[in-house]
Amino acid sequence: WGTWNKENASTDMKVLRSPWAEMQGGDEGLACGDCTTLPLLHTGFMELWAELKGAVMESIQEAIGCLSTHPTLYITGHSLGGAIACLCAYSVSVQLELLPVVY
Repeated sequence: WGTWNKENASTDMKVLRSPWAEMQGGDEGLACGDCTTLPLLHTGFMELWAELKGAVMESIQEAIGCLSTHPTLYITGHSLGGAIACLCAYSVSVQLELLPVVY
């Protein structure tokens, strides 16, 4: 999944950086609650991940819930999808306590 339509291109063009609440500990109390500087993220990528996150995380939890051991989880993407893959990997590592491979 990459940039393949006008909506995706619009997401790519939201280049201003915004504080990422998830890394600050503001979204479900995650990893960096005591950071001295605000973690900033490309606004378009952050907004898209916020839209997709619930469904993606639920799908991953369902898939690994069917297994008797924790699998190696590979997360990949190209272009816009690569950016989303990196954000997904962070969320998976913190919320699901898995160490995914970003490829």
